[in-house]
Amino acid sequence: MREAFARRSDPWTSWAAADSLTNLRQKQRAALWVLVAFYPEGASLDQIVTAYHRLERRAAGGLPDLPAQSDSGIRTRVSELAARGYVYDSGRTRRLDSGRQGRILLGTFDPMIVGDDGQMRLA
Repeated sequence: MREAFARRSDPWTSWAAADSLTNLRQKQRAALWVLVAFYPEGASLDQIVTAYHRLERRAAGGLPDLPAQSDSGIRTRVSELAARGYVYDSGRTRRLDSGRQGRILLGTFDPMIVGDDGQMRLA
């Protein structure tokens, strides 16, 4: 559901502003919740996918029901969240189970942007 609207005659900047206020979709919210709740110090994309599926099967114990998503669906949701400032690169890497180095991602419920000086700030 859209929280803000723009008229057809409004410039693209009005449409962009309205889109930035739109609530996150259920699957995006679920992926963000897994990252923020279980990995406050950050996680690789592989860790997020693994944790999501583990939690997806455990609907009991006070955990929210997570909508079913494929591995690629979760990766896509994380990418969408990154584009909107809810997920960002920590600047660190970690050795993955595959032996490769993977970027460590951080999540926030308050969207972030990179300032002109390269520092993260609230959007």
